[in-house]
Amino acid sequence: MSPLDAPTSKQVWDKIFQENFAKESDRAGVILAASILDTGLEVLLKSLFVSTSAAEDELFHLPYSPLSSFSAKINIAHRMGTIPASFARALHLVRRIRNDFAHDVVGCSFEDAPVKSRVVELTKAVGLARFSDDVRKLFPPGTKGDFEISSSWMIWWIWSLTEGASPLPPYPEFAWLVQGTNKNAA
Repeated sequence: MSPLDAPTSKQVWDKIFQENFAKESDRAGVILAASILDTGLEVLLKSLFVSTSAAEDELFHLPYSPLSSFSAKINIAHRMGTIPASFARALHLVRRIRNDFAHDVVGCSFEDAPVKSRVVELTKAVGLARFSDDVRKLFPPGTKGDFEISSSWMIWWIWSLTEGASPLPPYPEFAWLVQGTNKNAA
């Protein structure tokens, strides 16, 4: 089953993240968070676009598709006004942290200076300080816990957006020609 066929409830995705993040290595946990956010953006964008009858959506899943990358999805969602600039920035930070972990073949951890610095930026971008001490205590201490609580909130929020999204109305295709009237005629 494709992740896009799975339930899209914010509680379901947050539960999937919470249950799996704790069991995973730092690398796998970061990739999991980024993957759930990437999937959420794709579902959100697809829910806003006019549907396609093609088996594979050429915007997302063909070679060189314009929205196949996480970065492209973040940028288009922001430019369409679907997500605010601060959330786009936070998503790009998760993407960069994911890249740090995915491309460091020797090993990467939340204690590495570049990762730690990005997580600090991420916590500022999502407003980690606004979480009560009671909520913060539910997550591990330190940088890994800061990443987990920030990602958890972002996952909840992006999937909240998908639940309320509806397609933009399609432009009527040359309705004036079909009806036999030409609005441009003198």
